[in-house]
Formats: sequence, C-alpha cells, structure tokens
Amino acid sequence: MKPEYSLLGQEDDLPSDDTSLATTLGDIFSSFSRHIGPAPAHERPERSVQMRLYTLQKKHFLLTFSIFFTLFLVSVLIGLASPDMVEENKLTATNLSKALIPEGPFVFRSPRVSRYNQQLWLSFIIHVENRDKENFNKNFSLLISLKGLNGESKRGEKIGKLWHNRTRLLQCEGEVCREMIGLHLGYLSHSMYLVNLSISGLRHIHQSYKIQEIDFIWRSINPSFTQLEVVFRFFFLLMSFVVFIAFGQQIRKYPLQDWGMEQRWVCLLLLLLSFYNNPFFPLSFTSLSLAAGIIDAVFQSTFLFSLLLFWLCALHGLRQTHRTYKFYLPKLMLIFVMWLSALTMEITQEVNQVRDPTYSYQINTSHYQRFQILFLSLLFIYLIYTAYLVLKAFTELRSMQFIQTRLRFITVFIFIILTLSVSIVYTKFGTGILEDNFVARLYTSYDSIIQFVSSYALLNLYVYMMAYMYAPCGQVLPTNNILMGESDEEIIYGDTEARKPLNSIDDDDSD
Repeated sequence: MKPEYSLLGQEDDLPSDDTSLATTLGDIFSSFSRHIGPAPAHERPERSVQMRLYTLQKKHFLLTFSIFFTLFLVSVLIGLASPDMVEENKLTATNLSKALIPEGPFVFRSPRVSRYNQQLWLSFIIHVENRDKENFNKNFSLLISLKGLNGESKRGEKIGKLWHNRTRLLQCEGEVCREMIGLHLGYLSHSMYLVNLSISGLRHIHQSYKIQEIDFIWRSINPSFTQLEVVFRFFFLLMSFVVFIAFGQQIRKYPLQDWGMEQRWVCLLLLLLSFYNNPFFPLSFTSLSLAAGIIDAVFQSTFLFSLLLFWLCALHGLRQTHRTYKFYLPKLMLIFVMWLSALTMEITQEVNQVRDPTYSYQINTSHYQRFQILFLSLLFIYLIYTAYLVLKAFTELRSMQFIQTRLRFITVFIFIILTLSVSIVYTKFGTGILEDNFVARLYTSYDSIIQFVSSYALLNLYVYMMAYMYAPCGQVLPTNNILMGESDEEIIYGDTEARKPLNSIDDDDSD
C-alpha cells in the first residue's frame, strides 16, 4: 500500500478525511505562495557548466581578493619607482634675441626628439605685475608658424598651413596666470621643430599690469617611459593570450549551449583584452601615419565599453534567461552611442592636430560641448540603470544560493573596479574632471607612469580574475554524476532530460 504524506513530507496515519483536509489547505497555501515568495519575478534559472565560483569557501574568496589587491599594489609600486613620464625644457622670452614683450615675435627651436618621445607639447605662462591682486580674463590672438627640421637643415618643412591663427583666453588670479597650450604634435615625424610665435591683443593688459615675463615650456614623453610601456603592453598581451588559451581549453570540453552567460562573455573579453593591450603598438614608432594611433584608440575604447555592456547583461541576465534581441538591443544602443561619441572626439582630435598643430578640439569646435553633454548624460543613465539592475537582482534572487554567489561576486568587483578607476581618473584630471579634456583623453592618454601602470594592471587583473572564477570546475562529468545548477534542482550533465524539477516523494514511489 502506498504511504501517504503530510505537507511536511512525513508519513501520516490520519484518517482519509483529515488527509483530504490537509491536502486542501496545502493547495490553498500553495496558491498564495507565488505572491509572498521571495523571488516571484525572475525566470527559471538556465542550465550551465558548473563554475569554480560555486566551490570556493570564504577563505578562498579572501585569498583571491588578497592576491588581486597585492598584484595591483605591486603595479602601483612599479609606477612609483619608475622614472618621470614627461620631460620638460623651459626657456624665457627675455633670453630670446630680438623678442619684444608681449607681442614678439618669439623664434626658437624645440629640443631634439625621436619617435620614442611619442608626442610634443608647447605651452606658455604669462607673468604679470598685479599689485592690486585683481582677477581678470582677456581674449587674445596667437599666431604660430611651425616647421619641421631634420639634421642641420634650417629651412625645414612647414607643418600644416604657413600660419595658424588661434584665439586663447588669458586667466589671471593676482600675479599668477593660467598655463595655456600653444601647440600639440600627436606624432613626431622630424627630429626638431622651429617655432615662430606672435601675440596680439594684450597691449592694454601690458599697460595696466605690465607683463614681466613669458615662459615657454616644451614637454615630451620620456623615452624611458616608452620602453616601459612597450614592456608592460607585451607582458599583459602575453598573459592575456595564455589565459585565453587556458580558459578555452577548459571550457571547450563542454557544449556551447551549456556555457553560462558569464563564461561566454569571458571568452569575448579575453579576446578584446588582447587587442586592448595592442599587439600593433610598436608600429607607432615605425609608421609615419596616424593609423597606429587611431587603431590604438579603437582597441582601447572597444574593450572598455564592451566591459560596460557585460556588466549590464550579466546583472540583468541573472534574472532573465530567455534573451532575445529585445534583451540586448537597448543595452547595445546605449553603449554604442557612448562608444561612438567618445571615439569620435578622440579621432577628430588626432586627425586635426596633424593638419593644424594649434588645433584644440575643445576650444576650436563648437560641437565638442554637445558631445560632452551627450556622453555625460548617457553615462549618468548607465549608472542609474546599473544601480536599478543591482537592486532588482538582490531583491528577486535573494533565496537562490548559487545565483546569489554569482551576483555578489560581480557586484563586489564592479564596486572595486569603479572605485579604483575613479581614483585613477581623479589623480589624472583632479577637480577639473568635467573640463574640456575629459572625454577625449579619458582612455587614450596618461599624465604619469602610475596612471598608465595601474590602469592597465587593474583591467587586466580583473579579466584574469573572472577567467579563474568562471572557469569550469574539474573534469567533464559522466552522465550518471550530478552537477549542481543555479537553483535548488539537481542537474544531470549531458542528459537530455536534465531539466526535470525535484519530484515529490509520491511520484518517486509510484510504480
């Protein structure tokens, strides 16, 4: 005779009438359980290959996080111990022959440079005698002629037009005036440059406050930094390739349809990370075109915005396993517009600096502010959307152990990456983070070796950490072994009927 069971799943000796009453009450409570249950809205969890993330205990998590922070700290220490990133050479207007302050003309040469100097800047600082400590602003015109010299040649080759006429804003607080950029060369095709610079529109300021001196400052990338950059890029490129091969060898043992969402994304991110480290970077020292710089900007921006897209898909995908184009399209559109706006500003800056070294995208293009507002608005929407997905996931998935483990891991690391990235960006731009140079230079330039090393180490270590956590755990399981999925069900790996839920004891005991 088949035994009967109560609501608690234990054998019951009650009469049949009492058993029917218990069954009826059980059905009533079951009808309300979907309204009072802790996870009412999410879809059925998808089946996936078991991840190493599921097998780790707290001490393993602490050890993993400790290794991550230790390696990141080592990268920062390497940056601190490295030589300065920028070389400076200063000269004053009073030391130039036939130079009249403040109009000029000021004719002088740059220090000798090579392709390993990568870029060259000319900035200037105007010193005024302001005894009243007044603050004032004044627009003036800057007329620059630039020629490239090779060897002992004195005639040179003109860079862009013969004369470049630009408007700049003089901003002074007391006797201290803000430093201004005169020109910027994105790549160096000559070993030396000859500058002829004239200033007009400051005669009234000179009469009122007396301009005492003008400092001209040449800045270029230290060749020692360039060597360090090549070594670091190659090291991380090699590590990315090794991790990609190792992860691929582990995951390829399982059918593609059984890969988890994060496992598929890790494969893509590892591939994009290899391009982020840019195997073509040495071409920038041998090529005389901007192609190498544009390729580097495309690779870096593509990886960074793909990482932002991964975070959205992962946080939302834990709750929604049926993912059609409607799932990906809104996220893809948001990230694509952000990627396109940032990349457009960077490429436009590089291309126009070749045509006109005095060109400044943020000063000479009225569309820059529109791009900036668009990018920052989309970034704000992205942060709000991410916060919403995190809160929604923690609310709906709090009763599911395995998905909770995945959710906590990705959320904690998003917080860590964003915190460290904001710290790096703050040291890069300071309180002027929203000023003109923010978006276009956010991911394609660095102001110190620490910024470069820490940025590259942070992103590379993060992807390596994900590859370790999301890698399959152990060997391929035989069909009679049990692989725990993301829910409280038992999944038999490789079985076509693995999606059966847990049956009641009555069904199991039935003949």
